[in-house]
Amino acid sequence: LTVIQVSENVGQLLKHNPGQILGQPIAALISKACFEDLESKSRSSYLRNSTPFILSFKAGSSYLTMVHEKDECLIIEIEFRNELPATSHTFNSVFAKLQTVMSAINICRSIEEVATVSVKEIKSLSGFDKVMIYQFDDEYNGSVIAEEMDEGMDTYLGLKFPASDVPKQARDLYLRNPYRTIPDRAYEPVNLTPNVNSLTGLPTNLSDCRLRSVIPVHLEYLKNMNVVAS
Repeated sequence: LTVIQVSENVGQLLKHNPGQILGQPIAALISKACFEDLESKSRSSYLRNSTPFILSFKAGSSYLTMVHEKDECLIIEIEFRNELPATSHTFNSVFAKLQTVMSAINICRSIEEVATVSVKEIKSLSGFDKVMIYQFDDEYNGSVIAEEMDEGMDTYLGLKFPASDVPKQARDLYLRNPYRTIPDRAYEPVNLTPNVNSLTGLPTNLSDCRLRSVIPVHLEYLKNMNVVAS
């Protein structure tokens, strides 16, 4: 529970440069109640998987974060846009929408019907222009089995793709992580500092992080498909 690595843009969040934060106990940065909660969850291995956690800083701001254990460290992911208002009814509104989605899915009688309902509801919840459900066969060739999109977009429904289109390493990551969001393919990557984890002597494994960067060839793939966010 001591800070050993930070994102280089951490100053935008805490108004201190990385050098002033590295080596600090996290208890010096967040509220007492928040620290006790984090410490308790860490001891009980509750954070073994990526877990939502409300982090309240002593400066007064609170953020919805994701926290998980990796190599005897805690990795905390914070998005600047996830600052929480003093009062929030976000849960109630989202929960009501999820109840509607589950009710619609429960009356489906086949995988095809579930997929058709799911793309419509996920598109409504997410605000994306297009949502597709992609299915792998036994040899990992893929096909698009359901699609919902804005008018005028190219359809991929029924198209088939070779197994090489989604390499095994990427498939394994998708199985481990329920979702991976790229809000803007033209993002500028931000390094960790220092580059090497002082506890392990190795680069920190970010495989389970939502905010990790993606390989340039995938960004080029999105650009070729005229996709800005995914």
